[in-house]
Amino acid sequence: MNSTRQSASRLKSSNGCFTCKKRRKKCDEHKPRCAGCARNKLKCEWPALSTEHTKEKNSGSDTTWASLSSQVSSRPKPDPPFEDDSTKIGRIRSAVYGIPGIKTSMDHYLCLYFRERFMTKVLRANAHPAFHDTKHLVMIGAEASISMRAFLATAAIHASWTNPKLRRVALRYYNSIVTDLRKGICEGKVQGGEDWLILTTNFLLLFEINQGWNTNHNPAGAAPHLSGLGRILKIRIANSSKQPQTYVHPQDRITAESYVLWASCLSLFYSDIDLVDDVIDWNDLRLYLDHDVFPGASKQSNSPLLASDWKLHREIFEITMLSHKVPLNSSDVVRGHELEAELDLREKGIRKDMKCSTSQPQAWEILQQTLIYILVARIIIFKTLRLETSTNHPQIQQIVAEVMAIVRGVEIGPDTRCVPTFCWPLAIVACAVSVKEDISVLRELLNMVWLRTYCGEVQLIRNAVEVFWERAGLKGDGDGFNLLDALVCPGGMFNHPLLEKKDGKALLKLEG
Repeated sequence: MNSTRQSASRLKSSNGCFTCKKRRKKCDEHKPRCAGCARNKLKCEWPALSTEHTKEKNSGSDTTWASLSSQVSSRPKPDPPFEDDSTKIGRIRSAVYGIPGIKTSMDHYLCLYFRERFMTKVLRANAHPAFHDTKHLVMIGAEASISMRAFLATAAIHASWTNPKLRRVALRYYNSIVTDLRKGICEGKVQGGEDWLILTTNFLLLFEINQGWNTNHNPAGAAPHLSGLGRILKIRIANSSKQPQTYVHPQDRITAESYVLWASCLSLFYSDIDLVDDVIDWNDLRLYLDHDVFPGASKQSNSPLLASDWKLHREIFEITMLSHKVPLNSSDVVRGHELEAELDLREKGIRKDMKCSTSQPQAWEILQQTLIYILVARIIIFKTLRLETSTNHPQIQQIVAEVMAIVRGVEIGPDTRCVPTFCWPLAIVACAVSVKEDISVLRELLNMVWLRTYCGEVQLIRNAVEVFWERAGLKGDGDGFNLLDALVCPGGMFNHPLLEKKDGKALLKLEG
């Protein structure tokens, strides 16, 4: 009789596994697999930390990401165990609830996702380890809940590609952030150079990039956030210039490189990005870009996103802006030829460095990546200056052949940190190929990048180039479309007339 009572009391405990709580069933709390899950052949999942461990952690001095469970990273694909309305499941007992802004099991899951899945794919794998340390983000997020919501929103929109229910969660976070930012600006509470503001804006930019611009959520896309990031950098640089600069904070370096990288890459796809060119003088960015964050470390280790010379990305940005102005006026033609000459000089320098770096695999790989960027930029400027050029032009074919020889050797494995920016050169060469075998290689590579990143911009590139290939006759009968024309659209590649809606349906779909 007593054993029966004890069993009933144990079954009524609130410390059961997630699976039983989700099924609204009693749990006997047997670990690692309770009787209910074993009987029904279900996966038995438990809270990240025990109640006792939580109390111990909460009584400590600091709470960091190191206290989070590693259970999320053990899964090969995002498979959130929570429903959209996470309050149905109850709250997880974890030290992470001690951080402001982490109130529900959904918040907890997204924190894990942010650290274990999203942030591991944002920065270069060969960047200095300190760049990958998320303690600074935790500290800012704990002090400013708006930044924490930006982290959670970005994690949710990224996870929504495999769990569509999280899209509503992501947009709820996003809308609350934008509302609070506008309110703070109107009330004069935002100065413009705060740490929390630059982090929040940077992650709002990543939010737009990861959801894909061409949606009904925000027609303006990433342009406003990139412009805002430039204005914040301008204020911070002005403040930093008032005192001797002996140290560059890693987050300032990340933000400056983020601005340079996304301005140069996104401009190809959206001409609205061109407007950020007037926000800040790129030469002012030298304060954060020309100084080593970690003295003694290599140049490559000191670069969290670019690895190559940031001035190359400035030239690429100028080239894509010119491609939106075709046909060019006389002054633009002169500038175009100057940029073409600068690329030629860069190419010669890179090839010389590659010959001297054959015994250094990491350095050689970065030089090869830089060479790809230079080669595809040459395709754009060549087409911009010579509009009649088609994919059959000997110089275009020569460049494409070299780029394809390089990308055929690219291996993307399960552990590869493959940032979406790798798709920028792939998108350009995809609009310059003339051989079906090259299309097969590019299609496979883009698909692998998509499966590693789950980034909306990558999906947009995949869908856009499929439309272009079909119209150019590379997938069958075409209509005589000059594939290279996709690179010189006034509105950017994703605003090309071939991608406009037909019969109320968009040709550029964002389905996973």
